[in-house]
Amino acid sequence: TRTMGIDVTDVSTAANGAQLPLGFEYTQPADSTNDYGERTWIYIEAAGALAAGEIVMRSDGTTTAKGVVTTGATIPAIRCLGVAQHTIASGSFGFILKRGIGEIAAHDTGADQANDPLVTQALGRADVFADGSEECIIAFSTENAAASAGALMTAMINCPG
Repeated sequence: TRTMGIDVTDVSTAANGAQLPLGFEYTQPADSTNDYGERTWIYIEAAGALAAGEIVMRSDGTTTAKGVVTTGATIPAIRCLGVAQHTIASGSFGFILKRGIGEIAAHDTGADQANDPLVTQALGRADVFADGSEECIIAFSTENAAASAGALMTAMINCPG
């Protein structure tokens, strides 16, 4: 049910402007077609191009929901806004998944992600948590990624930023 005037997959360009206030959160009700439960989306401005599965962090020095792809390993979870579930061009506006079941890109080619917590890595991708980076956990994988870097895997995403 759309109650905000746009859908979570809608993207508007810089020329059209934001359709909602940056940081607006929408909780999508549970749906019997996928049994994922509720999912929370956050409306952002892309400060760089975003592709499906990429982890998005708050841009340097901003107080608004302006997001860029994570740039390195173990970005603190509090800085992570969510994970893009579709393409959003640089300078455009759209929703990314903040909390709930969705797709996230794997950092490496290993098939070792199933049932493991995930942390950020370079290029907006996720990797298996290692001791010492507890504050960086942003997801829990429900499956292994395919055997190529950047492959998508289903995960329970939880980004507090």
